[in-house]
Amino acid sequence: STELATIATSWRDSVSLKVLSPKSWWSSIRSVQVRRNTSGMNRSWTHYGGRFVEFGWLRYQPRELLTARLEKADLVVVVCGTAQFAAVARNVGVPIVICAAKTLDDERGASALSSKRWKRYLIALWSLRDRQLEKAALSSCVALVAQSQISAKLLEKLCNRPVIVAPMGYRNPEVFDPVGHSARVRTHLLSVGRIDDPRKRIDVLLFAYHLVRARNPTAPGLIIATGSSPTEATLKQIQALGLAPYVKIEVGISNERLEDLYAHAFALLHTADQEGLGLIVLEAMAAGIPVVCTRCGGPEDILREGIDGLLVERNKPEAVCEAVLWILSHSEAAERMGRSGAMRVRNEWHPRVGRQVFQSTLNQVLGDSVGAATTTDP
Repeated sequence: STELATIATSWRDSVSLKVLSPKSWWSSIRSVQVRRNTSGMNRSWTHYGGRFVEFGWLRYQPRELLTARLEKADLVVVVCGTAQFAAVARNVGVPIVICAAKTLDDERGASALSSKRWKRYLIALWSLRDRQLEKAALSSCVALVAQSQISAKLLEKLCNRPVIVAPMGYRNPEVFDPVGHSARVRTHLLSVGRIDDPRKRIDVLLFAYHLVRARNPTAPGLIIATGSSPTEATLKQIQALGLAPYVKIEVGISNERLEDLYAHAFALLHTADQEGLGLIVLEAMAAGIPVVCTRCGGPEDILREGIDGLLVERNKPEAVCEAVLWILSHSEAAERMGRSGAMRVRNEWHPRVGRQVFQSTLNQVLGDSVGAATTTDP
């Protein structure tokens, strides 16, 4: 059987002891049961609090309740962005498999690239201890899994050991309708992602779109679909560039609305500095629209240049502009890119591909001790 657990990593988390809440200091660290319907499936898991997780290095400390539960397992799988999170299980005497999306330097290097100087120094200071935890976790796990070839190469270089690539895949790659696709009306350009995350480089996106409109005043509007509210800096940039009539930000939209936005977009624009995988790129390709994306890691494994979309260099709004203008002026080629991307996701990024690799890895680790691992959920 499989049991899921999550850990508190934010000061907003109610099950943790908080630095800014003195009355919580004398409370015990708690765990709570969570039940939620995600993607049409009822799921439940245990959520474990921590002690002063506002400070980065304290997020990765063992938690007594969690350790006690993990000690009863045959195998622990840690699914994380970067591997230092696996340090929460370092007191557990059972085999650990780490599924990491990227390396710490890759992730925080991208954050520093788009941060002010004082924050760069702070990120570097935070990373000193975290790098030690990351390397210790990578060296002690029995198997290491990455979501993309790019991430695997970075992890192999860091830990000097083989890394298994098991692409996560797109949750529903078989919805593409090639007949209905060609009849769709295209109405907008689309960007999807966390608008308040500096690594997504919304500033580059907006300036690139400003250049597009300067060269093509009839260019379609830009819709930004996001789960977070825009920062003050983003709103000021929109006003300063004169884009208010042409840029629409939609916050917290439904899955149905997001699917509709994909269906009627000329292209997805993704200007991030760093991505371990690039789920947004997979979503757009599965919907049958071409993608204009920066060379930011994971998407370089997914997107074939000139076949499924266009890859451009990071932090180059002029290059993004040129790619968008090409898409808008080559409608038939753009349609072919969209269809090609949808077929690629269906054939090579189907959930079963990564699931088979991952299941084989678990069986090798478990051996005959508890029987073969099986999975039924894509």
